[in-house]
Amino acid sequence: RRLNAARRDHLARELSRLLPSEVSFRVPGGGISLWVTLHGVDPDRLVEAAAARRLFLRAGRYFSFEGLASPHLRLGFAHLDESELTQVVEQLAASWPR
Repeated sequence: RRLNAARRDHLARELSRLLPSEVSFRVPGGGISLWVTLHGVDPDRLVEAAAARRLFLRAGRYFSFEGLASPHLRLGFAHLDESELTQVVEQLAASWPR
């Protein structure tokens, strides 16, 4: 539990540091993923740009029963260490359409 909490908190810090106005999120009390709301970008376009950098993500619509567009990403953190989480956020930031 403590390890997941540390990873969750690290991911949240990195998102806040590198994408302060591009994303918002609420840090969950538990679990193994963080739901991130995207601001000012089409999720599918971001996912495509990230894939070009070998960062493979799923847009929020893949987690919807109806498959409707959703301005969210689900970022899992339990299987990554802090340096890997930093790399994920760096690649996500570099993938952001400017």
